[in-house]
Amino acid sequence: MTSDRPPFDYVDGDPRYPTIVDALDAAAGRQPDRVALICGDGQVTFAEYRRAAAGMAGYFAERYPPGARVALVMGNGIETAVAAMGAYAARLQLAPLNPAYTDPELARLVADVEPAAIACSPELAGRVGSLAADADVLAIGAGGLDVWRWAADEDLSLPADRPRPDDRCIMFFTGGTTGLPKGAEHVHGSYDWFCRQTHALWRFPFDRETVLNVAPMFHIWGHHFSLVFPLFIRATVVIVPRYSPDLVIGELVRHRVSVFAGGPAAIFLGLLGSDAIADADLGALSYSLAGGSPCPADLLERWRARTGNEILEGLGMSEGAPLCLNPTDGPKKRLSVGPRPPDTELEIVDLETGTRLLPTGERGEIRVRGPQFTIGYRGRPEDSAEAIRDGWLYTGDVGYLDEDGYLFL
Repeated sequence: MTSDRPPFDYVDGDPRYPTIVDALDAAAGRQPDRVALICGDGQVTFAEYRRAAAGMAGYFAERYPPGARVALVMGNGIETAVAAMGAYAARLQLAPLNPAYTDPELARLVADVEPAAIACSPELAGRVGSLAADADVLAIGAGGLDVWRWAADEDLSLPADRPRPDDRCIMFFTGGTTGLPKGAEHVHGSYDWFCRQTHALWRFPFDRETVLNVAPMFHIWGHHFSLVFPLFIRATVVIVPRYSPDLVIGELVRHRVSVFAGGPAAIFLGLLGSDAIADADLGALSYSLAGGSPCPADLLERWRARTGNEILEGLGMSEGAPLCLNPTDGPKKRLSVGPRPPDTELEIVDLETGTRLLPTGERGEIRVRGPQFTIGYRGRPEDSAEAIRDGWLYTGDVGYLDEDGYLFL
């Protein structure tokens, strides 16, 4: 089965940004004094964020040509956001890696990336230095490159030579169905599609929201809800360095968070199981976002009873997002990940051949097609050809569409 035209279209007047660097520039121009990022006791305004990214970009550009790859081995933090945005502004390709991986796991991924440099937290510099003899090791933070000095330097500005929409910008590693890590490559222009498609269904206002992200920033969910979508709507982002239910609840209360980008169901279950939630004032919370695993009905009921707001489930993957989102304005269907966004085709096909369309309500493999998805896996032409056939991305997920075009996993 194929879903008909999606019931939700783009929001009139939404901006178009060739790259996320342009979104940062615009946010700093429109709201220079608004707080952009908070992590612990540290924070930067949009103007400071732009200056710090400019300083990082200048450092990169002096050393590496456009198109060079930078592996990013850092936990969640303001420095991580600055390193990523600086790499983008310098027209480099980013490869975020999980710092919790073992040395053999990291070495394998670094070998796939073939980076010119590995940017890391200072405490990881000695460790990652042994992973790639030909790559520079750039420690970012206390004792290394000082992003706070750049943030304070009012003479810094972003490079005039910006990346192009069809330039490669990032590769997210995904295990996929084989368990073998593959770097799904994306171009800058896919971020514009992601932002406007997400806003077509999750219609958060500009210049008002405070978003808390708990997911790791090396993952597409954590990256996009720390670095990408909040910039589009010029929201303040509260970055949690690690997941701890009590810490998350404390930050939700402390910063009067309005949008909680929670992620998988286990995150919400952990919060509901914490003693800290009993007396927490979550009155500012308007939206809770879930993705990565289905939310059972009991969890949805318990979260609504405690917070007063619905969990909005969505579907994405390292190869691209969004596939589907339950809307803020419009019918929401429990246990569904919602309808597809505009400029996205979604079909349910048979599991054997992947070519026969299945009728409404019948389960099969989900395949999608749209401008927000990967251009392929770096250095893996056979895997790319298997996953992307005739322009369709075969997700490996099983689901069905109902009569309204809502997807159920």
